[in-house]
Amino acid sequence: MLRHVATVVALALERMTADLERKHRLGAELLAHLADRRITADLGLELLMREQGFPSPPYAVAAIAEDAVPLGELQAWLESHCLPHTTLRREGYIFLLLPDSEEVIASLSECLSSTPVGWSERVLTLARVPEAMLEARWALQHAREVGRGIVRYGEQGLGSSSLPMSVEAARNLVERVLGTVLAYDTSHEGQLFHSLRCFLEQDRSWSETARALGIHRQTLVYRLRKVESLTGLKVDRTSDLVTLWLAVRAASALGLERDGLKGRATPGHPLNKGI
Repeated sequence: MLRHVATVVALALERMTADLERKHRLGAELLAHLADRRITADLGLELLMREQGFPSPPYAVAAIAEDAVPLGELQAWLESHCLPHTTLRREGYIFLLLPDSEEVIASLSECLSSTPVGWSERVLTLARVPEAMLEARWALQHAREVGRGIVRYGEQGLGSSSLPMSVEAARNLVERVLGTVLAYDTSHEGQLFHSLRCFLEQDRSWSETARALGIHRQTLVYRLRKVESLTGLKVDRTSDLVTLWLAVRAASALGLERDGLKGRATPGHPLNKGI
């Protein structure tokens, strides 16, 4: 009798685990479709509410560094606290679509403690998911800098180290300042953007930057002189450095450069007209 009960319990647990795995897989596919605009907002909302147990909007997108927390543990914690969610692992981040409420934010803060988290503006229509993902990445970047937990997009404030306060402003800044650099890298398979970013991150140390890039100092000098000729800005002029630094950070927040990439805008990318 006890053996039979144990078997029934084991089968029930196995079924529950399988159902959860299926739910998470379908949720990730749904979020990916929304992110890539491969599904309408209305159909996405219907699936989100019917299959994933979401309430009505508003929602929000949260972004966490992929290596900050095991995805399985995060999903298990959210399930145990009955928090509707979908998760998507992409480009070094974990994106979560969640109901936007102070209760959800408080619960997520409890789960993640001081782990930096970016939180987008409200998502009233799922057509805004791609932009909300950028906002979440943007806010995460600021959360890392200030050493805070959850940071809402738009809370960053202004200052020399701040990004523009809208995705459109960031796109315009990148196009205006670095458009020629990114175009050069695309057509020549170059490393100008990566070299410039590394130079700024290394506090403009020529030797440290060359070492980090694994190139000769003279090669670095050539690359940055090329950046100067393309942008009309000087890397040794303070006012120009601020402009370059803001543009580099905006490009990174928009996803133009990941480790190993050279800052190319893909057809669905927000730098293109489709967003």
